[in-house]
Amino acid sequence: MCRGPLVLVAVGSNIATTDCSRGDRVRSALADLRRLAAAGFQASSLWRSAAVGGPDDAADYVNAVAAFRVAPTVHPWSMLRALQRLERRAGRPTRRTRNTPRTLDLDLLTFGDWHRDSVLLSVPHPQALARHFVLQPASEVAPGLLWPGTERTVSEWLAALPPAGDDLRRLNAADESL
Repeated sequence: MCRGPLVLVAVGSNIATTDCSRGDRVRSALADLRRLAAAGFQASSLWRSAAVGGPDDAADYVNAVAAFRVAPTVHPWSMLRALQRLERRAGRPTRRTRNTPRTLDLDLLTFGDWHRDSVLLSVPHPQALARHFVLQPASEVAPGLLWPGTERTVSEWLAALPPAGDDLRRLNAADESL
C-alpha cells in the first residue's frame, strides 16, 4: 500500500452545549479524524488554553492535535472540505466573525511538505509556530517532524517559545466535564 502524506490537524472547542462538553466535542472530532486516516493515527492529550484574540469573556479552549497519514489520492483542498464538514456538523456556522468562540475549530496545520498561502487555505498554518496550544500537543504526536519549510522539528519550535505559564494545562480524568 502506498503511504500518503503525514497530516497534522489542530482541534479546539470553547463552546459547550447542553448535550456536549468542550472535551467531549474534541474527543468526538478526534474520532472523526481517525476515520479520515489511511494509516498511523495518533491523538495528543487534551489541553486547556486561554482563548486568543477573541472577546475578553470567551471561555477557555480545550485543544488537541491529531497526526495521521492520508491516502496518496487525498489533496489538501479535499482535506480542508472534510474538516469544514466536520465543523458544520458540530454546529459551527459557515459564516462567522474571525476569532469568535466556536463549538469546533479544525485547522490543517501541515500536509506533508505542501506549501500554500491563499485566502482560503494556508499550509503550513501561519500562526502555529507561535502557539503553545498547538505545539505542545503536536509535540506529543510528532515531536521529530521537521516543520515544512524550516530546519526545526516540532519539539525544537516548542522549546524556542517563551514559557506558557498558566495559559496552558494538560487535562486529566478529573477535568472530564470541560
